[in-house]
Amino acid sequence: MPIRSRHAHLAVLLAAGVSLGGCATSSRVDKLEADLDDVNRKAEQALQDAAEAQRLAKDAITRAEAAEGRAAAAADRADAAARTSEAIFRKRVSK
Repeated sequence: MPIRSRHAHLAVLLAAGVSLGGCATSSRVDKLEADLDDVNRKAEQALQDAAEAQRLAKDAITRAEAAEGRAAAAADRADAAARTSEAIFRKRVSK
């Protein structure tokens, strides 16, 4: 059944336009929500990556402190060995 009235025709076009406009708006909202979800996902991944980096840094500090302790102990042993060597040398020279 064709639309005969000009007002009826305009009303149908207006209704169709509003309907399509609503679809376009809904589509934009869906796109924004998808973008927001993507940003949230990336932010969560960045937080996880930062936490992992912090854990690795703490592990590295722990290993460095342990190495520092071993180096200090080795230096103490080297000093003791040098003093012993010097004492032996002096004892032999004084004979």
